[in-house]
Amino acid sequence: MKEKRFGSNCIYPSIFKDYFLEAINESGYKNKVVYKDLDNLAINLYNIKINMYSVNIFLSTIFKHYKKAKFNVLQVKKLYHTRDYQLYNAKIAINYKGSKWLMDLDVGNALKKFPDGIEEVLILKTLKKRIIIKSYTKEEKLADLFYKITNNLNVNAIDLYNLYLLYYDDINVHNLGLALENLYNSISSETDFDTINKKIIKLSFSKKVKSKWLLFKNINENINIEYEDIICSLYLILLKLKERKIKKP
Repeated sequence: MKEKRFGSNCIYPSIFKDYFLEAINESGYKNKVVYKDLDNLAINLYNIKINMYSVNIFLSTIFKHYKKAKFNVLQVKKLYHTRDYQLYNAKIAINYKGSKWLMDLDVGNALKKFPDGIEEVLILKTLKKRIIIKSYTKEEKLADLFYKITNNLNVNAIDLYNLYLLYYDDINVHNLGLALENLYNSISSETDFDTINKKIIKLSFSKKVKSKWLLFKNINENINIEYEDIICSLYLILLKLKERKIKKP
């Protein structure tokens, strides 16, 4: 079990994130949550069908008995909803000592065999407290991004950037293969490698996606990764997928 401290890219005081994480930890949902991104608050839920109603129930339940801060769900919006993957975004208002702040949370579904996750000790610095959470491994994040990008599920430049960074960030090749195998054996459709290959080819010629990447690079001048480098990473991950025991047509 690892011990983890996390930073914050948010625009609200970090104590609110600590309150939010503590609220989940003290609720009956504690063991149903796996954290995909702690910095930007993205979670997946085990054994729960994700839709607008269930996300509202989940949030209202964890906030109901929490007393240190008042959370209100302002809006729940669908980002995408397929047979296998669902993702919703929640806008949450935090009322604290006369001030009101806004927080974004992405809530998605975990699959039958994915992710396994890893237990970590998380330090809530502002509360001077440690909690145990389950989060995605690096390899599971990479497998998830590969599936999302090749299936064009609300893809943005940050997804492309994170996929490239993760692939070259000392990834355990065996664990990546296992994560890919678990993911693709958990989806309802059979996996056709030729179809995935064609999707990557289509992505390589996509003016829309490439323009998103070029705009991202122009804003972040220190990034010298070419779009073609990301496409190459997708092909390399596909090779790892082909090595695993996956249900095929």
